[in-house]
Amino acid sequence: MNNRHKTIEEIHRQKLFAIIRGIKPVQIIPTVNALLDGGVKLLEVTFNSNESDKATIESIEIIRTHFADRVICGVGTVTKPEQVSSSSSAGAQFVVSPNTDINVIRTTRESELVSIPGALTPTEIVHAHQSGADFVKLFPGGVFPPAYFRAIKAVLKNIPLIMVGGIDDRNALEYLRNGAAGVGVGDYLVNANAVSEGKFNDITDRTAHLINSLHT
Repeated sequence: MNNRHKTIEEIHRQKLFAIIRGIKPVQIIPTVNALLDGGVKLLEVTFNSNESDKATIESIEIIRTHFADRVICGVGTVTKPEQVSSSSSAGAQFVVSPNTDINVIRTTRESELVSIPGALTPTEIVHAHQSGADFVKLFPGGVFPPAYFRAIKAVLKNIPLIMVGGIDDRNALEYLRNGAAGVGVGDYLVNANAVSEGKFNDITDRTAHLINSLHT
């Protein structure tokens, strides 16, 4: 079994992604320690259109060097094939996009990384899947009621969907119960203000609370 398939298995097993956005590289180690203490192992470090890609790449390198196999680390908000290539060199294990770009998916698969493009409608979801996606991110999923997800999943049972956007302790379990392969949680877990103020215990507490809510 190659590393890509191992990552796919781990995503199915863990289900909960912590989305790390807007966190400086110097703050990455205590942030990831806080998430690990709370029980999260899937980490998505996003590109930020307001900053250069360098900080994201540096953060991925720090995570892969410092935490190694203790976490599964990927990159998010990927919109260009060259971002895939630089992330792969830094050690990223999966690639998440807000949209479906065939060139991004192709480069991801050629790099032996897990492909998670974004889509919303049934047509977009099927297109992403047929283009080589391993999972499809339903985005922005949280702006629609769970009934929308149930309707999509009822007819697209064979496509693993990850819910992202507006996910927290109030709705994550419902999406998983209705067949989501995973959920991506951003600001609820990793709040840039909390990080800048050094409130890492808050991150650990929120993470542990969310994980406990998924097992009720």
